[in-house]
Amino acid sequence: MIEKIYIPTYGRIDSQLTYHGLPDKWKEKTILVIAASEEDKLQELGYKTAVCPCQGPAPAGEDSIKYGISPTREWIHGHAGKHKYAVMDDDIQTFLYEATPEEKAAGDPKKAVINYPVNSKGERGQPAKGYEDYFDRMMSKMSSHLNEVVTAGLDNVWTFPKDSSHQYNFRQTIIHFINGETFPDGIDWVSIKLAEDYYVLLQLMTKGYQNIIEHRFRIGASGTQTTGGCETYRTIDNHNEAMHQLQAAFPDFVKLRPKAVKSGPWTGQDKLAATISWKKAYESSQKKANNMDWAF
Repeated sequence: MIEKIYIPTYGRIDSQLTYHGLPDKWKEKTILVIAASEEDKLQELGYKTAVCPCQGPAPAGEDSIKYGISPTREWIHGHAGKHKYAVMDDDIQTFLYEATPEEKAAGDPKKAVINYPVNSKGERGQPAKGYEDYFDRMMSKMSSHLNEVVTAGLDNVWTFPKDSSHQYNFRQTIIHFINGETFPDGIDWVSIKLAEDYYVLLQLMTKGYQNIIEHRFRIGASGTQTTGGCETYRTIDNHNEAMHQLQAAFPDFVKLRPKAVKSGPWTGQDKLAATISWKKAYESSQKKANNMDWAF
């Protein structure tokens, strides 16, 4: 079973959406990964915390690549050890259960795992009846996936529902389930300051490690450029630079295109979006393996 949940958080002391959306039994297994400057306040509010020395923006005069979400993810991985664990963004608004084609045909409606609609004031509604059971089922399912792969994730609520229960080798964001026992050594977590999810995932796939994205259980979070979190260093220039670095690291699998931003603080600017050939990245590792077999 998933033994720990980590929520890296910065600049959102009074807005812990993900944490407050968890069932109580899972809150007991949850650790907020924080900067030292926010420790006293968060502990006063009753959260279980772990201070990460690289969480938050870089102090003046320090190398910025050593601070922020990428090295924080690496720190979490070391802290979790050989356990199965989850890393969740701190602004998750919704966990949903997507009914199977059979359930839909039988007339069963979509069922919410956690039905916490969040309005513009940040107020939460009441959880759906039975959501704890569905959340347990989700965590059990993801733990089962981690018996087969080293990392897994959930489908996003903004994508079209799919008939299949899950798929291999696809985009993974917002929430990451990781098997610390089988996750390989030698993965570079930190060389790209942003786009860290894609950078780690492409390394895994090109080394022969698939991921699984679960379609029955889905997830939704706030936008990428909201107050708090990576806001202090997630500028459009830094974002675009990270995209160029990602393409340079994996030129065969990453194609970039400019996309005009239509809302938020980056409105009217061109933000680089990436089209990533996830399956092709994994298949490249299998071709290498086959070529090595022939070499003997």
